[in-house]
Amino acid sequence: MGFVPLAVKSMYSLLEAPVRPAELVAVAKERGYQAVGLVDARVLYGAVNFVRQANQAGLHPVIGVSLPLTFAEGTLDVTLLAKGAVGYQNLTRLSTRTMTDRANQPLTIEDLREVSDDLVVIVAPQLMLLGVSEQTYAQLGEMADYLGINLDFTAAERQDLQAVAERCGLPLIALEPVEYLNEDDYFATQVLRAIKAGHTIEDPLKASQRTGRHWLRPAEEVAAAYRAAGLAEAAAQTVAVAERCQVHFADQTPVLPAFPTPAGQGVADYLRELCQRGLAKRKLAGDPAEYQVRLEHELTVIHQMGFDNYFLIVWDLMNFAHQHQILTGPGRGSAAGSLVAYALEITDVDPLQYGLLFERFLNPERAQMPDIDLDLPDNRREEVLNYLHHHYGHERVAQIITFGSLGTKQVLRDVSRVFNLPKYQVD
Repeated sequence: MGFVPLAVKSMYSLLEAPVRPAELVAVAKERGYQAVGLVDARVLYGAVNFVRQANQAGLHPVIGVSLPLTFAEGTLDVTLLAKGAVGYQNLTRLSTRTMTDRANQPLTIEDLREVSDDLVVIVAPQLMLLGVSEQTYAQLGEMADYLGINLDFTAAERQDLQAVAERCGLPLIALEPVEYLNEDDYFATQVLRAIKAGHTIEDPLKASQRTGRHWLRPAEEVAAAYRAAGLAEAAAQTVAVAERCQVHFADQTPVLPAFPTPAGQGVADYLRELCQRGLAKRKLAGDPAEYQVRLEHELTVIHQMGFDNYFLIVWDLMNFAHQHQILTGPGRGSAAGSLVAYALEITDVDPLQYGLLFERFLNPERAQMPDIDLDLPDNRREEVLNYLHHHYGHERVAQIITFGSLGTKQVLRDVSRVFNLPKYQVD
């Protein structure tokens, strides 16, 4: 009998766990695991990085997410694991819905029923299950694949959960929580959570001596503990589930929406037409023939690299901003080296006047997406985003996320507040 931890939280459960995906993979290998599951609360931010790290190390990755699910008697947590590519897409949809719902409503059974065929659905172990109705037991049995159980519960409580599993007609599965990698990481994790909650720790020195049990214990040690508790079959189910979950990420280039040109005109021809029109409005700092040579060179490279649509989309966005008197920046970074960007009024810097190189911005020898930084005022960004969603379709527009780590000064202030230290001492 083996064991696979299917409930590991990472640092992407923000301010709840300190586990980094790369460290998780390395420690899991060292402690005898063949597979491990990353299941953060509500989000999938760490999934791609984790899968790549695991594949490089020869460790089998399992991807999941923990979400709240509403029932007649309240809200339960469910762990959803992706069986494959379709399951992963379903997880992203459910996670997105949960994170973007302004009313902060949990998922319903109907939401889950539509996508559950490609997921392994595990009801997290909760004693509130003892008080639910027969209808809820029937719904759980229909919707879920397993009922979770772990060693946090007393022997009597585990017996109660086994009785619930029988009433639902569900097999038990070991869902042992892992929130930090080492036993003595417990205190750091508590400090992290206190920062999130705005709480203080009354006696930090005493608290720092405590250790926790939600660490990544060696595989054989966990398996032996489940055997001793009479839950060998629940532990064995983790291995069977991990084998069913096969998520692979193929590297692919971004796919751009097709720009809707007037009368079905070719995108390259329309881009050239816009550039010639725009350049004619600009005050040139040198020989017009030199500008035409540079423009033709840039348009050729842009077309060869497949970025005609990209420039038209950025032009369209900036054109919307200009038409609605939304202030935009003059252009910064390598995009200022593009005459096409200047002609389209994406930037206001004449690259020939200042001797700026187009190759710093776009180079056939570096096949990567061009990067154009657009500066828009904070109070009007929403207008531009709404235009993009309306014009190109909600399913084609996404915003990137930037994760900020806690810098030294911020850590000092946050941790000092948690320790209830006086401000003069912090300074």
